[in-house]
Amino acid sequence: NKEEHADKLEEDEEWEYVEEGPAEIIWQGNEIIVKKKRVRVAKGSARRQPIEEDDDRPTSNPLPPQSAAFTSYRQGPSISAQEALEKVAQQTPNFGTEQDKAHCPFHLKTGACRFGQRCSRVHFYPDKSCTFLIKNMYNGPGLTLEQDEGLE
Repeated sequence: NKEEHADKLEEDEEWEYVEEGPAEIIWQGNEIIVKKKRVRVAKGSARRQPIEEDDDRPTSNPLPPQSAAFTSYRQGPSISAQEALEKVAQQTPNFGTEQDKAHCPFHLKTGACRFGQRCSRVHFYPDKSCTFLIKNMYNGPGLTLEQDEGLE
């Protein structure tokens, strides 16, 4: 029995386990478990295998270097949206409040206005925004009274 155990240890020293293939994602309630298939390979061969990458694979870079937008992205904006807003805020009393009759306070805070084109106030649109705007967001079928009260 001891000899079998010693043989097994020697056998394990010659092999190693390498992750292979795409990960399997398992959802269990609020928990996410990621499992990868493990394959037993000879110890030396695992390091010698070159990593093959597909040239047509999707890239996480939304602006490839050959794109026309990439050069303007690298140069950066001449004046940022935040700087432009601060400049206007210094010049306008009560900027962004209900007393400011020129600029829409709701649009300044959220990036969307429920009055849309009918709003009499100015809507500031920055060159780049991290807010997703949904067309006709306020013109849809609407919410029931109970849902609307829950938003307040």
